[in-house]
Amino acid sequence: MKLSLSDVKNITLGAISVIEEEGGIAFKRFEGAPLDHYGKSGRSSASVLLDFYTDATKISIDYRISRVGRAFGFFDLYEEDTLTYHFGKEVSEEEGFYLGHFEAPLSSGEKRVRLYMPNLFETNIINLELNDGASLRASEHGKSLLMMGDSITHGYDALFPSLSYANIVAREFNFEMINQAIGGEMFKTVSLPEVSTLTPDYITVAYGTNDWSWSEKTLEQCVENAHAYFKKLRGLYPTSRVFYISPLYRGDEGRITTLGDFFGAVEAFAAVAREYGAEVICGRELIPHSSLMFDDKYLHPNDLGFTQYASMLIKRLKALGVQ
Repeated sequence: MKLSLSDVKNITLGAISVIEEEGGIAFKRFEGAPLDHYGKSGRSSASVLLDFYTDATKISIDYRISRVGRAFGFFDLYEEDTLTYHFGKEVSEEEGFYLGHFEAPLSSGEKRVRLYMPNLFETNIINLELNDGASLRASEHGKSLLMMGDSITHGYDALFPSLSYANIVAREFNFEMINQAIGGEMFKTVSLPEVSTLTPDYITVAYGTNDWSWSEKTLEQCVENAHAYFKKLRGLYPTSRVFYISPLYRGDEGRITTLGDFFGAVEAFAAVAREYGAEVICGRELIPHSSLMFDDKYLHPNDLGFTQYASMLIKRLKALGVQ
């Protein structure tokens, strides 16, 4: 049984739109101006997944992945809450893309299947099949979550896409989640559309580390950018509960940048968030201060770091009444 575009739309999470393109079925995380502004980076399938119930005993997928970030072009497949398959390929910048095929047996009886797409690649589904006669129904979800941020929220550097902190949090709460993070991003109003079709219950914002690390602006200018960002965010989503996750621990936080010292910048951004009613969660408390938690030894969490980060963030959110 080949799944149609309508079938795929019905079981997709994490995409604002699901469309047919020349390369297959494509998934868009953005709407309006940000979709055009981010170009290739904005087409990555971060936190996009297929989530459904089926009694199928076999799944088969043909796909194309095009690199827009790191080399990790992998999918994760869950049956119920168990990760049962991890497949895909590391793709070099020279290669650029990869055409792949995967098929595998599934356990008997009806079960929930979740297929996570690569965080750092654009993904096109060319063909997706279950065995003939199999049932198919979309999973049900709780509240909705919009996640904004930089490369860490985007999923750098989770080898297993399902283990990015964003995906772990959404899985824990059974949220319907859209991840609109982009690697390298800072507080910029261009990351937000002029008009949005989304009405999220919750929003997390996780900018600031890039503003401090390599912005050429002053602290005052970056604070102004943060004001403009939160003002626009609040105008778009006036009823959403907003959480600001301040920058995580980073191994080079002892240096001085154009914004000054790290801790001063962190508190300045947190103060802005509070002015707009955001609830501040201290990022430095969410991940162990060890190079073993980071793929690059100082900034981007690895799978272990992400699981630690997500575990602590989930505790903080639950303590704040998120459910």
